[in-house]
Amino acid sequence: MSSCIYSLHLVHHTSVQLFYSHIHSTLQMPAPRLFSRLLSQLLSLLLSLLLSLLLSRLLSRLLQQFDTANKINREIQHEAAYNTPYGNLLRYLFGPAFDITAEYHIGTSRKSIDFMVSGARAGPILFIEIKSPFGFNNDSRRAQADEQIRERFHQLRAYIKVRRLVGVSAFGTRL
Repeated sequence: MSSCIYSLHLVHHTSVQLFYSHIHSTLQMPAPRLFSRLLSQLLSLLLSLLLSLLLSRLLSRLLQQFDTANKINREIQHEAAYNTPYGNLLRYLFGPAFDITAEYHIGTSRKSIDFMVSGARAGPILFIEIKSPFGFNNDSRRAQADEQIRERFHQLRAYIKVRRLVGVSAFGTRL
């Protein structure tokens, strides 16, 4: 996540450099045209900076939520601490065009998937099963998680409309 914030910083820096190069190239223009072009470029740069600032704040909040979930999980050792940050991350990544469902039930099964991302016409495109990070170093828990993902693929095959369905087993913040 911090690499995303760093790349946003690089985008800002590049935008400022491009703005200065545009100013230099437009100085040959007549005054009214020069003013309108400079104003347009300045507004574009300001909008870009504002959007990047909002994105960096959102990513910062997501990082704080995952940090909080890690702290909570150290005390109670339960994967439910990660539901809020993963739900917010999925909403951020997929936006309103996709449905993000927590505790998605497959058909009439009592078993549920922690998070399912699906589209109106595409059906399921991604699912996530969250586990406590303490099981990551335990081979039997990792084998159980692997078996659970395989079982979910088998259960979902009748609903799949896309060429690829992505299944993720997350041990805390480790995927």
